[in-house]
Amino acid sequence: NQGDDSELVGHPLHFSLRSPELANMVRDGITDLLVENNLQWKVLLSPDHSCLLLPDISGYSGVAKEYLKKEVYEMNHFNQLSNCNPPLINWHPDLSATIPIKTEGDGNCLLHAVSLSIWGVHDRALILRKALHETMLGNVDEFKARWTLHQQSVIYDSESLDQIWNSHIGQADIDCTTVSDNGKVRFEFLEQIHIFILAHIVKRPIIVYAESNVGL
Repeated sequence: NQGDDSELVGHPLHFSLRSPELANMVRDGITDLLVENNLQWKVLLSPDHSCLLLPDISGYSGVAKEYLKKEVYEMNHFNQLSNCNPPLINWHPDLSATIPIKTEGDGNCLLHAVSLSIWGVHDRALILRKALHETMLGNVDEFKARWTLHQQSVIYDSESLDQIWNSHIGQADIDCTTVSDNGKVRFEFLEQIHIFILAHIVKRPIIVYAESNVGL
């Protein structure tokens, strides 16, 4: 009900927090969509053209709009990416607006972001992370050959390449975690090769927008 602040302000707005049972049903559906192809990749059974569309908030009051922006939108990223020269997002008035939304900064943010953008739920069940790790374990040659070709301009020693590749596999492992001072579990942050493989799994391009100090 647009304009009714009581339906928004003070309540959790992320899908998985507001409707956990429905979010779990969505995650079950994602699990059913992931299969192993003849190359031993975990891939979506068919190209999933789903895409998260945020609601039109123009009818809400100022209080509700500000609450939505605070709880769901990542306004620092939005301002940086929209106001740089040339702008990286929302550069044409005829295109639908792209709005960065918040994800958990727990080391699994890449998988959270991809899952949110397609299905609207975080990857809290680690479905995509498991698929990524299993694919790297099960089909080393296909992706390692591409990665090695890219790395050879910097690293020539095959033993060093093997060590680094194995470390990339370990980074994707759901059991490779640390516990922060506040007791939260943190996963290993992922890198370019993980993005490349994940794009094959979800069968769509992944474009990473980053602030300049992130270093991607």
